[in-house]
Amino acid sequence: ARLLVQAGAEVIPVMTASQDGTNVQPPHGGMLANSSYAENPGNQPSGSHRILWQVQSVTVTNNVATMAFNILDNDAPLTLHVTDPPQPLIPAPFNIACLFVNGLALGMIWGLVFGFLEGRRVSEVLGAILCTSFIVSSGVVKSVGESVLLRGWANEFWMPAVTGLLFTPLLLMCVYGLAAMPPPSAEDEKMRVQRTPMDGKARLAMFLRFAPGLTGLIILYVGLTALRDFRDNFAAEIWTGLGYGGDAQIFSLSELPVAMIVLVMLALVMFVRDNRWAFSANLALVGLGLAVAGLSTLAFQAHLIGGIAWMIALGAGLYLSYTPFNGLLFDRLIAASGQPGNAGYLIYVADACGYVSSVALLVFRNFAGVQLSWVDFLIAIAYATSVSGLVLVAGAGLYFFHRLRASPADVDPVQP
Repeated sequence: ARLLVQAGAEVIPVMTASQDGTNVQPPHGGMLANSSYAENPGNQPSGSHRILWQVQSVTVTNNVATMAFNILDNDAPLTLHVTDPPQPLIPAPFNIACLFVNGLALGMIWGLVFGFLEGRRVSEVLGAILCTSFIVSSGVVKSVGESVLLRGWANEFWMPAVTGLLFTPLLLMCVYGLAAMPPPSAEDEKMRVQRTPMDGKARLAMFLRFAPGLTGLIILYVGLTALRDFRDNFAAEIWTGLGYGGDAQIFSLSELPVAMIVLVMLALVMFVRDNRWAFSANLALVGLGLAVAGLSTLAFQAHLIGGIAWMIALGAGLYLSYTPFNGLLFDRLIAASGQPGNAGYLIYVADACGYVSSVALLVFRNFAGVQLSWVDFLIAIAYATSVSGLVLVAGAGLYFFHRLRASPADVDPVQP
């Protein structure tokens, strides 16, 4: 289920090459709002043609085919890494490379999906639904995987591949729905700035323009990613430590309240029409989430709340802070800057740094001789992330409040 939303590359369609070699704008379902096709339906290409999509600096053929390829490329390594006897397809330790390939494919799809959603007046609603889906899917896929094991449909080596295949039909239907989406309208571009591909110079210029604030936010995201991945990847061990081992439904049931809280809070930002204030509102949500994560952990240690309540409150605070970085925060930053561009580049910079921290945390937990239990280790990193994160988000908020005031004037507000 997570394949639908867990990946990244910014999708911006460029010209379409027809059979006679002439260039025309993409037809309905493309991403350019002011295409000549929209102005002149006679430009619609006939016969076979190739639709070229700009994925950051890489051009690929047909975005839907790209997503389908990454889906296949994600699940195939999960099959190849199987090591159960008598004849493993790829024996250990060489099967570790399969997990690496799996991660590359998984890392592509998020941006391919978010590229359809950014730069719209309703991007907050669409993005909130997208982001809460990966919150819920994290628990749902664990419940399904646990059920596959308990029912004897597969062993622990085959379980990831079998679970992925079970969700593939739903995923393909959703990809078809994305392909049918209309491009952003002229009013969307007026409100949120036109989204265009960015070359190396443009990406560097954008980062340098907001370097101090972006650096603080990326450092904050590093801590949030480490906390999120630890809580997510070792949920089974943590729930066992809390006394709920062997309960497959606990993964899903504990994440549903988290998803609803995050969905409502993020969607409300849509009603903030001024892009600078909306960006500040996203930072305020990040700070609120960090405070909830820290205070709920303190309440759990003081025996004021139980394990389930703590995991729900910690998850709500964590995802309230983590989710805006997956597109909505940077989407509003692009709009507030007044300069054409896209959010994909900033998402990738943050993700690249964040997952390095996640790997570093796992290495530290397993090889540094730490004797803490899974629950105690989660408590420690929750405190560290909450305290340091509040300092960083406060500093970034002050920086951007003054920096964006010096940026070009915000676009005229349009009713959502």
